[in-house]
Amino acid sequence: MLFGVALEICPSKKHAEELLLITFKKIHRDDINRENHPAYCITLLRLIIKTAHGIYLDKFKTCLSLKQFEKTPLLNQLICDQKKFKDYCKEKSLTQQEGLQIVRDEFNKVRNSELKK
Repeated sequence: MLFGVALEICPSKKHAEELLLITFKKIHRDDINRENHPAYCITLLRLIIKTAHGIYLDKFKTCLSLKQFEKTPLLNQLICDQKKFKDYCKEKSLTQQEGLQIVRDEFNKVRNSELKK
């Protein structure tokens, strides 16, 4: 999934690979892992987009939207718009559990659409 996001953002496969390498170095340097980031997948996706934002500023002059998340509005806001989960839950009057259930449901949509391909 991370490589697919990188391919959408970057102008070439080589640039996507470089973006992933830079991102994985940040993951290692900042000790980002499942224990200290419960929403690990979202954390990784947000980090790759944040890293890309610093490298490909032109791509982010307009609002970034990734095709993997066009049918998942919460994931799109959390990942592409870099919105905080806590803020989303507060805005929608959701408990953390309710918000996490939406995240799970949306990841299942993404996963199922990938399996269909």
